[in-house]
Amino acid sequence: MRQWRGARRAAACLQRFGQATLGAVRTEPWILAVATVMFLVLLAIGLSSVLTASAASVRGARDLAEGGLGSQVVQSLKEAMLIGTFGSELLATAVRSQPECAALEAKWPFISEDIIGKVDSELVRQLEIDVGGVIWRTVPELQGELAKTLYGRDLLKEPGDRPGVLYALSERTTLFMGPYECRDEFRCAAIPHTKFGITVTPLFLPAPSAEYDWGCGVQPYNCTDLCWDPVNKTKYWGQVSAVLNLNSLLTGNGTRLQMLEQRGYSYKLWQAATSVSNPYVVLGRTSQLPRNPVTLTFTNFNVLWYLEMAPRGGWVPPWRAPCLAAVVVGSALISLLVMWLLVSKEQHNRLLKAMLPRKVIQQLQAGEVPIAEEYDMVTVLFSDIVGYTCVTSQLSPRQVVTLLNELFSVFDDLSQRNGVYKVETIGDALMCVAGCPVPDDPIASAVRIARMALDMVNAVQQFRPSLEGVQGVKIRVGIHSGPIVAGVVGKKMPRYCLFGDTVNTSSRMESTSEPMMIQVSPITAALLRASRSGFHLEPRGPVDIKGKGMMETFWLNPGLELAPRAHWQGAALERQISLEDRLANIEPRVMAAMVAPPRRPAKRLTFRAMTCPESGKQTPFGPPSPLPIVLAAAAAPAMTAARSTRGRPSPSPLLHLEGKPLQQQPPPSRSPLGEQPMGRQGERQTHRTPSDPQQLQLDQPRLALQPLQPLSTSAVTPDGRTLAAAGGRGEIEHLGLRQPAAAALPSSLMG
Repeated sequence: MRQWRGARRAAACLQRFGQATLGAVRTEPWILAVATVMFLVLLAIGLSSVLTASAASVRGARDLAEGGLGSQVVQSLKEAMLIGTFGSELLATAVRSQPECAALEAKWPFISEDIIGKVDSELVRQLEIDVGGVIWRTVPELQGELAKTLYGRDLLKEPGDRPGVLYALSERTTLFMGPYECRDEFRCAAIPHTKFGITVTPLFLPAPSAEYDWGCGVQPYNCTDLCWDPVNKTKYWGQVSAVLNLNSLLTGNGTRLQMLEQRGYSYKLWQAATSVSNPYVVLGRTSQLPRNPVTLTFTNFNVLWYLEMAPRGGWVPPWRAPCLAAVVVGSALISLLVMWLLVSKEQHNRLLKAMLPRKVIQQLQAGEVPIAEEYDMVTVLFSDIVGYTCVTSQLSPRQVVTLLNELFSVFDDLSQRNGVYKVETIGDALMCVAGCPVPDDPIASAVRIARMALDMVNAVQQFRPSLEGVQGVKIRVGIHSGPIVAGVVGKKMPRYCLFGDTVNTSSRMESTSEPMMIQVSPITAALLRASRSGFHLEPRGPVDIKGKGMMETFWLNPGLELAPRAHWQGAALERQISLEDRLANIEPRVMAAMVAPPRRPAKRLTFRAMTCPESGKQTPFGPPSPLPIVLAAAAAPAMTAARSTRGRPSPSPLLHLEGKPLQQQPPPSRSPLGEQPMGRQGERQTHRTPSDPQQLQLDQPRLALQPLQPLSTSAVTPDGRTLAAAGGRGEIEHLGLRQPAAAALPSSLMG
């Protein structure tokens, strides 16, 4: 049972590893390419090494077979044939010394006994003297019917024997004839069922005439032209021959060919056809013919023999196949190991990239401490689930994790599509930022966050969790833009965090939002309007923001966007467009108020501490450090904020102009948005706005001041003009902004 559980765990691990590998290979195809290239390289190196060593071994084995063992076998065969002719040479010498038949007959017993005692009886089975081509004497002596048949047989008259005799007469040297298959007692001369060969030595002796017969009484039959040499006065006396038993030479015990077979060689010994007396014959072979053999050629007398030999298992060394298999398996294992390491590294990098920005990872790897960077303008998004506590109280912890994982996985895909960086998730809350960690155009950052928020609301509307009984998940979203400081905090499990009032304000935008609604701060609303992307912004009115007081906010509603969306990876050009290019079609006065610093000092504003309405503490009030930022100051939000107080101005600092304190005044009488109040004579009074915002002079000493953001402070004059302090130096500029016609005041506020 334990073994079965272990096997299942191993199979599950392999399955997870396979899935992770396939996922990494799909996203990073270079991993498979690197592993494949490494496999091919290792395979090529290993195979070439094994094949080179194998070829060297084959060459060595062939050289050893050809120059070593094969040469020994060939030399032994030559020596055996020479030994076989030794008896016939002794008999020829005896005939030359005493060619007369009478004298030779008298000494024949002594001569035959002496020669038989000097030759190998196993190899040389018979010696024979033929006088004038007629069989005269043999050693040993023939007996019975065989003696009657063979003695006196004229070989020149026999059709089967005459060609061989004439061939020997023409060559006039010792010849080897055969081998022949022994098929009867007559042909084999008492050595039945074997292979035999015959060595023939023709004898030409001096003779006074062609009819001289040395007292033998025998003349060669019909061979005057070959048997008599009139120039040298020599005549064919006859021939001596030896019958050799080739079985003892080729297949007998202790022969060299048997030694080849014992050493694991296959061989084939064959004779080439060189004459009528020497046909093609296979002299010896093993049951298995040699493959790709080495061939040794040797000649002896008039014969041409070939010895083909090769190891029984072939020349290829037996270790080559296992080595090749080991190379393939080893290359595959090493490649899989490398791919596993690359996949693990890629998973590690992917996890790091999911936790930290790429730039921060590089800084951490380079050992930079601490890591912090200021960003002048980013847009931060907060969202959470409405009624999260009530929902989670009805679910188990595992179900809560499942629900959040399904929902946040959808948000992760949306953040990647919109080019938004996901900072963190805390419980049901999600925090995203655009313009950080890679600095970007403030307007482009706001547009991406806005699109992200709209996509989130749309995705939640279509979200169907896998848990039964969980329906109608709702979120609220808040967006704010401003400066932040981003950095990594801690050494253990480092996190990339955002710091600054912008983060707190964005969180307040979310906490004061409503279900399935997107609340946008004035600065973000101004950025979205400047983008001219067609976002539908609806004024919400003043909202009491904790720690900020009353703030004009907007609802970002789904609507038709004028600018087409582009995938973030394909919209890199958008980040390269400067702010001036993005605002090319905006009114020059608004452009100057949004991006242009003052060219000469304007009238100064001084501030004193104020009492926070929430905590009752004294809080320094004033604009922050100079930032190239859009000032979200508009006449309509200021008027709406004034009306919302029912004639009671919200706490604000005292404004000093050239040393004279200016007290707050109630807002002017109601008038349609974008118009000035009526004068005493009933005429609509307008004021002249200078072309240069820096040339504005304050004519009225009494102002209504409304704090909009930590980045700006607006003031409304009794005649309806809107002022704003920005840049951190207390400089006043008249914006003269007009509320867009598409964003009219709600009827509740118009009354």
